[in-house]
Amino acid sequence: TAGTGCSTAKPTETATAVNQSSAPAMTISQSKTYTATVDTSCGAFTMTLDQKDTPNGVNSFVYLAQKGFFNGLSFHRIVNNFAIQGGDPKGDGTGGPGYEVTDKVPAGTSYSPGTVAFANAGTTGGAGSQFFVVPDAPGVASSYQPNYSILGHVTSGLDTTVAHLNSAPTVANSQGEKSMPEPPVYIYSITISAS
Repeated sequence: TAGTGCSTAKPTETATAVNQSSAPAMTISQSKTYTATVDTSCGAFTMTLDQKDTPNGVNSFVYLAQKGFFNGLSFHRIVNNFAIQGGDPKGDGTGGPGYEVTDKVPAGTSYSPGTVAFANAGTTGGAGSQFFVVPDAPGVASSYQPNYSILGHVTSGLDTTVAHLNSAPTVANSQGEKSMPEPPVYIYSITISAS
């Protein structure tokens, strides 16, 4: 059965594939505020994007979301009380859009509950399309090293949708980590707005 507050309904939209070797041109404006509404099988959450500190990553995320890249993908890795990770077209932690972008992670960066950051391999520091949400859990912020550029911060849905995602039942993945949601947890769509 699905986690509390989650549906097992499969997505009606399928992801638009992006496989390009270079990052998209910069189209976001530093004078605007960008928000993303992430509609999932456990409800929706909204985040304000951090284009001041992470302009390349946010520009790429907005580009991919507007193309429909995330539609129908899954949160392929949920480590209870630690990270809720999605945005991988392969669904196994190895996929992306074909390019990476890099943003400097400011000194003193911390990952408080509701922070959304870009996942990376930990080697290049580059970000593709994968991101993770930090759930509201005791001590979770101090368990991260400042290696991940911040995409944004959840402004609504942390204590409902994100909590439901965090408690989704999981089984062992191919590496033996008990983090693969079963049944799958989906991203139905991501909608960007600017003001």
